Amino acid sequence: MIQAGYRQYRQLQVQTGSPGELILLLYNGGIKFLNRAKAAIQNDDVPSAHNNLIRSQDIVLELRLALDKNNSPLAVNLRMIYEFMYQTIVQANLKKDAEKIDQVLALLRELLTAWEQIVRPANPKQADNSSVEDRAKELRKQMGLAGSGVSLGG
Repeated sequence: MIQAGYRQYRQLQVQTGSPGELILLLYNGGIKFLNRAKAAIQNDDVPSAHNNLIRSQDIVLELRLALDKNNSPLAVNLRMIYEFMYQTIVQANLKKDAEKIDQVLALLRELLTAWEQIVRPANPKQADNSSVEDRAKELRKQMGLAGSGVSLGG
């Protein structure tokens, strides 16, 4: 009963969330499934490790599909990072290698932090006074990627 309620809640989040919130859900999901896969590897639970690694691969693919198609420098860099993560997860699955999972977890956590700064600014007044695009421009400037555009649409 509780599981069904949770599934409905998550489905509602996906259906009603902003593009930025959906990206955060994907990052959090990827982290969750990689942590489960790592625990399964440590417990010699190969089927569970495999299933969780496949789910995290699917999430990384979805993140890649969410990138804009105009080949901005930011999108190109993220595409390369996502490709690296995908290949590393595949290798982790083939070898049941927890260290490879740790590599991807570190990247996902770092990217999640950056996206949280864009989607959920620390200062609530900032949310009222600037759009997500304005906050993204500021973050790109801080990252040395000024002038690059990013869109979550296709």
